[in-house]
Amino acid sequence: ECGYANFESSYHNLNKMEIQKLEGLREIWNKRDFGNVRTLDDAIDTYKLALLCLTRMEYLKLTIAKVCLRLAWLNRYLDNSEEEIRFLDFAIENFTKAYSTENIEDSEELIVLYILGEINRRRGNYNDAIKWFDQVLKHKDIKRKRHIEIRARNQWHECREEYKKIKSIG
Repeated sequence: ECGYANFESSYHNLNKMEIQKLEGLREIWNKRDFGNVRTLDDAIDTYKLALLCLTRMEYLKLTIAKVCLRLAWLNRYLDNSEEEIRFLDFAIENFTKAYSTENIEDSEELIVLYILGEINRRRGNYNDAIKWFDQVLKHKDIKRKRHIEIRARNQWHECREEYKKIKSIG
């Protein structure tokens, strides 16, 4: 009815402050039913709506980053590289802010570091990617997450090689 959207696991009754932050959304919201099987376009619309709501409600940057990452993935499926890149950049920005300003649970911190490395690698930000993968490999819990260690090590080497190629060409 009102246009409020969030992750199902985070969906809750809104308090007065959250409702105030969402004021005005109803005026621009065109009522739609997302309760059936969704197309990729429907999925993108629901995530964009969630992004709008979460941003207005000043949610954690980590949650906003996760929405941006999902929007990038969905746009990749549609071969919409311009939108994919736009949402990858938003994801980098919000994951970085979350890492530096929010209390991320230990179990999730390693994943956030890896994602930052991987998104930066995909965007060609090899210096940043190497920095993030290096933090993954130095993380106190890395030995308990062998699968992440292997992937981070492989991606770190790949970034290093790509960076060397670019420096030798430039």
